[in-house]
Amino acid sequence: MPSPRLSQVLKIDPPEALEFKGPFTEVVTSNLILQNPTDSRVAFKVKTTAPKRYCVRPNSGVLDHNESVTVSVMLQPFEYDPLEKTKHKFMIQSLVMAGDVDEKDVWKAAEPSQLMDTKLRVVFNMDSTVPESPAQPAAPLNDLDSAGDHVQMTPQKANVKMDSEKLKQAAPGGTSVDDEAMSRAKLETKRLLDEISSLRKDNERMRKLAMSDTMTSSSQSQQLQKSSMPSGVSLLFQDTSNVVLLFFLFIVAFSTGLFTSNLILGR
Repeated sequence: MPSPRLSQVLKIDPPEALEFKGPFTEVVTSNLILQNPTDSRVAFKVKTTAPKRYCVRPNSGVLDHNESVTVSVMLQPFEYDPLEKTKHKFMIQSLVMAGDVDEKDVWKAAEPSQLMDTKLRVVFNMDSTVPESPAQPAAPLNDLDSAGDHVQMTPQKANVKMDSEKLKQAAPGGTSVDDEAMSRAKLETKRLLDEISSLRKDNERMRKLAMSDTMTSSSQSQQLQKSSMPSGVSLLFQDTSNVVLLFFLFIVAFSTGLFTSNLILGR
């Protein structure tokens, strides 16, 4: 049967809950005060069930007699839903140190029966007062992780809800900041459309010019081919004409001779 846990020797303020007041669009800090009223040195650690949502400084240390420390617990920005109840928990774990033992060594050599635990619930509050809600069951110890400086400060993606009056601040001339931004956007859009139209006209003009150059080059090429025809081809055409002409003259001469021979024979 496991031995009962020791009672917490540190004085913890607040003793039951850590309150974080909205709006939660930026980092919200809640302070936790730890005090050592004993005559011994006491080591402490701060753990949480949601280490990625919080940054704790310092997250561990040693308190001498009557020494106190203020622990800053920083909640990262998130989208707040008033209907959603948080299940985040914090645990302050302490251990009485014997002699001048190093802090790291004392935690490694500590027995579970020597540890003292105090659990705090987390309250998200958009008002100035903490709502009275029943304490939720404490999370198992194996679900608690150390909360430390290693937690990233990058805000989670959230749809930030802000008052419209903060977004619409009055600008000179009686127009709102949104109206001026819309006017500048319209002017920029008109300028871009004009540039696109001009580029289209230049592109059409260059296309027509390129087509004209292509047709001119084709015509010149045809003329060049005709003018550069080989002399042998021209001579061939001339020789063919001469042969046809000689053949025609031969036929005529043959016909004339044959007709003359017939006349002579007839006589």
